[in-house]
Amino acid sequence: MKYSKIDLKLSRKNNKLTRDYINANVGNLIEVETINRRYAEYRKITRKAEPYIEGYGAKQESLSYSISEPSILLSLVNLLHGCSLPRPIPAKRIPYIDDTYTKTPPPQIFPDKWLAEAIPLEEINKWIKKYGLPYAEDSVESGGHGVLRVARFRQHIAILYSYFVVWLATLDSALGHKLDTEMVLLGLDPGVYPDEHTKMNVSKQMLAWLLSERSETKLELLYDKKSDRFSLKLTADSLLDVCYFQLASLITNKADPKEIKNHLKTCDNRACKALFWGHGNQGYCGNPTTCNPKTIWSRNQKEKPNNAGRTGNART
Repeated sequence: MKYSKIDLKLSRKNNKLTRDYINANVGNLIEVETINRRYAEYRKITRKAEPYIEGYGAKQESLSYSISEPSILLSLVNLLHGCSLPRPIPAKRIPYIDDTYTKTPPPQIFPDKWLAEAIPLEEINKWIKKYGLPYAEDSVESGGHGVLRVARFRQHIAILYSYFVVWLATLDSALGHKLDTEMVLLGLDPGVYPDEHTKMNVSKQMLAWLLSERSETKLELLYDKKSDRFSLKLTADSLLDVCYFQLASLITNKADPKEIKNHLKTCDNRACKALFWGHGNQGYCGNPTTCNPKTIWSRNQKEKPNNAGRTGNART
């Protein structure tokens, strides 16, 4: 992760206090704040024969997301969950990635045609209506509206998903899984490395490097004169940055891999199967429309044979 420098004009005494405070509290941050790009309305527009989504009519405000519970990350991962990503094509320059990413290692390109079939425009529209536009594009937000290039967003989703898949593979590798298939998603050739231990180390190094380069968050130290207290605020320019930070938080989680995977659940609703971060014996993702336990239980009871006329209490 990239952190901006904290610029505070304080006395030498307070500068030492600043450093001590950051060292003691940076690990206790629980939220990351980003700009709200939720708009009142959305519409599909076309530029140079390419589909875009335009949002307009909303007031720009900030929103906060949990660091420890990766809901926004999994919402994008679920758009490709269950898909086997095709082999990426390395390129020196990719037209779908922002200029801010040109300093990174050669990024991956996933075939546009494959992505368009894997992530239909209808699913992107649903996601945007819930979360808003994921980032600023084309510098048009100053006019009271924002525009999203659909093909570029699909590439971002695929790249994020590839990092997530590799991270899961590193967890599974501790349980005997081999990384050969997932390493390719990072542009690595598994045949170059002599053993599984080396493959694991190289994959983790590359994953850390790519995440650090792709995400930029800002750590601000705030000082309140009235209370004479400091506080830390973590901010991100886009929802993509929030997702990368949530993934980094998962990667740095010191819990046992089995415990982490116990929290990463698949919805019990056969028509959903979405990934979600759950606790205990929670079985449903929490979607109030499609995955309400009472509604699902009632529907399942009706579908059972010889169940006419029977009633019972819905399980929660």
